[in-house]
Amino acid sequence: MLKKSVLLAGATGLVGNEVLKLLAEHEQFDPLAIVTRRPISIPESVHQHQVDFDRLSDYSEKIRGDVVIIALGTTLKKAGSKEAFYKVDFSYCYEIARLARDNGAAHLLLISSMGADQNSRIFYSRVKGELEAAVQKLDYPAISIFRPSLLRGDRKEFRLREEFGKIFDSLFSFLLPAKYKSIHARTVASAMVNAALQDAEGVRIIESDEIKNMAKIN
Repeated sequence: MLKKSVLLAGATGLVGNEVLKLLAEHEQFDPLAIVTRRPISIPESVHQHQVDFDRLSDYSEKIRGDVVIIALGTTLKKAGSKEAFYKVDFSYCYEIARLARDNGAAHLLLISSMGADQNSRIFYSRVKGELEAAVQKLDYPAISIFRPSLLRGDRKEFRLREEFGKIFDSLFSFLLPAKYKSIHARTVASAMVNAALQDAEGVRIIESDEIKNMAKIN
């Protein structure tokens, strides 16, 4: 199997950090590069490109790889406004996907969200849906879109909604369909790495229960 070059955006996030760890351990991905706003501690084998996300086109030569994994994302609270949220969760993600495709990327792997729908009345879900629709027009040979449910993992910041979700999940998990049960960030990362290894074609929408199967983790 030929080695694949990989570009990861969102390496400091909950899922993105897990993806980085797994990619760095895997000999099939070489070279491995990340794009970040500021320098972070990474394995020596990883190339780090520090960029200004508001001027991504200025760094277009850095936005390349056979496989591009986008795990960027924020929250309305952290962003501070809908406009700022949209910039991160749509504009930055779309621009990275576009530039990478212009540079020959063949497989785009994108973290979206359960319930993503460009026609949704819920702002968060609508933005995620708009991004899904937009990247599908970029003519990638393969696109894998992951829609995890509530994410579990060790976050640096406290998120009240997720804490309530964890409590509900632990109490009523036996009543929830598999698609709606919470999922660990490491599981999502494992599924993404497994998908990146495949010679996929076309667009795949991978829901939360399918993510668990793809990760081969119970």
